[in-house]
Amino acid sequence: MRLEKTGTLLLDAEYIDNYCREQSTLSMEGKMCMLNEILLAKFENEVSGKEVTFPAREKKALKRKYEKYFGDGKWRGSIFDLYLQFLEQQAEKGKAVEVPENSFDVYDLAALAYLYKRIKENDPVREASHVVIDEAQDFGMMAYQVLHYCLRDCTYTIMGDTSQNIHFSYGLNDWEELKKLILTGTYDAFGVLRKSYRNTVESPILQMKSCGTGILRFIRWSRCCGTERRCGKKHLTMKRRCSPRVFRQSRHGRRRDMRRLPLYAGMRQKRRIRRGS
Repeated sequence: MRLEKTGTLLLDAEYIDNYCREQSTLSMEGKMCMLNEILLAKFENEVSGKEVTFPAREKKALKRKYEKYFGDGKWRGSIFDLYLQFLEQQAEKGKAVEVPENSFDVYDLAALAYLYKRIKENDPVREASHVVIDEAQDFGMMAYQVLHYCLRDCTYTIMGDTSQNIHFSYGLNDWEELKKLILTGTYDAFGVLRKSYRNTVESPILQMKSCGTGILRFIRWSRCCGTERRCGKKHLTMKRRCSPRVFRQSRHGRRRDMRRLPLYAGMRQKRRIRRGS
C-alpha cells in the first residue's frame, strides 16, 4: 500500500499478516479498526513536514479514504447463519452432525460464543473475574477452551471427579489436557482430595461401634409395640405394628402402656444424676 502522490510505502502485506497473527485476541472487527488507525497515522506522518505539499482538499480526500481503507469496522453477517452453514458443510462431508433448529446444547452455545468473539466483539467481557466450576467431568474440552479464550483475564476454580463422568464420549476422563490449558501461571496448582467431604470410612465404623446396638434395639422395640417421642410441643407417633397391648408394672404399682412410654435416654440419664443414683 503506497501513497499515490509520492509512492511512499505505508503498509506492506507482510506487516499486515504479522499484525493479524500477533493480535490473536482481537476480533475481526477490532483488527479492521486498528489497521485503519495504523494506516491513518502513517499517512498523517508522511504528509506533515515533508517537502511535497498536499492541497487541503486532496489531503482531506486521502484522509477520508484511509480512515476506512480496511472497512468501516462492522461485519454485517449473522453469527447464527455462519454456524448453521458450517454444520451443513460438515454434514455434506459425511460427518455425524446434528443441525439445531429451536434448541441448542452447551456446545452449540460454546461455538456461537467463539465465533462472536473472533468476529464481532470489540468490548471484552469485564464482569467476570473468577469462575467456579463444579462437576467439571461432565463437560468436554471444547467448552473449557472456549471459556478460556473468551475470558482470558479470569482465574478459575475447577472441581470434579473423573470417575463420575457420565459422558464418556466427550466428558473428561482425566485432567491432563485441562491442566495444560488452565495451569499456566506460576501460582496455579492442582490438588487431589484424599477423603470425601460427605463422609469418611471411619465415621460409619465409629457409629456402628458406639450406637449401632442402641439403634437396633430402638428399631426392634418400635416395630413390636410402637412408640411416641416428644419433640417440643408436638408429638411424633410411630405406627403400631402389632395389635395386642404391652404393659409393664411400675415400682409404684401402676401399669404403664409401653406404646405410650417416651423413649429419650438423655432425660432418663439426667433424672438418675439428680437422684444421685
